[in-house]
Order: sequence, then C-alpha cells, then structure tokens
Amino acid sequence: MSEPTPSEAARNRAELRNWRLWLSPIIAAVLLMSAISGVYLSGFLNSSSNIADFPLAVVSQDAGTTLPDGTPGNVDQIAAGLVSGMNGDQFTVVQLTADEAATRMNDASLHGFILIPETFSADLATYAQDAATSQPSSRSG
Repeated sequence: MSEPTPSEAARNRAELRNWRLWLSPIIAAVLLMSAISGVYLSGFLNSSSNIADFPLAVVSQDAGTTLPDGTPGNVDQIAAGLVSGMNGDQFTVVQLTADEAATRMNDASLHGFILIPETFSADLATYAQDAATSQPSSRSG
C-alpha cells in the first residue's frame, strides 16, 4: 500500500473536518441513548402501583432484656407492628426465623427481610437509660 500524496492527505483531512460526516453518528448515538434511558426509567415511573404481593419477612433474633424498672423488654411488638403495618395490597409480610428466611431467599420466594439483631432491645434500653440520665449541656450565650 502506497503513501497518500500530499493532496490526497489534505483532501482526507478536509473530509474528516466536514460536520456532515459526524452529524449522522452523533444523532444516532443521541437517539439510542434516549431510547435506552426511556425504557430503563419507564420501569420506575409509578412503581408503587406496579408492586403487588411483594414478599418480605421480619426476622427477630432479639434475646430480650430486662429494663431498669424490672419490666421485660423485647421487640415482639415492633416485629408484629412491622408485619401488620405494611400495605397488604403491595407487600406480603411474614415473621420467619433466620434459617427460614435464608431458605426462602435462596429459592426466590422471598425478596427481602428486615433483621432485628440479638442485642436490639438491650441496645434500646441502654440508649433510653443514657438519654434519661444525661445532663443537658449548658450553653453560654
């Protein structure tokens, strides 16, 4: 293959600088990106009405604790409130053990779960006690 002559090289450079050469690929890329964006985003528009019977679980591993006033503190009420408080038309929420939730997640019959850790009620009691006994800071003005 021979080297282009200086006049051919100048003509090639001039053709590459012509805006008409670049117009159609730019328009095609913009249209393609717009179409992809439109298809992707259309799945998120009004997504709350597209959800029906989305299976979720509440997994409570809380061991419970005794509050400073002697009453037992555990999160059974919180877990029950999560189960009953979800919109029944959109979510199917059940209480499961960690093993049951893992099994159902693996077979795709469950899409997610809320995990309440073992020390949750003990941590809440500690935070509540700390908040009740802490002294408000004085601000000098």
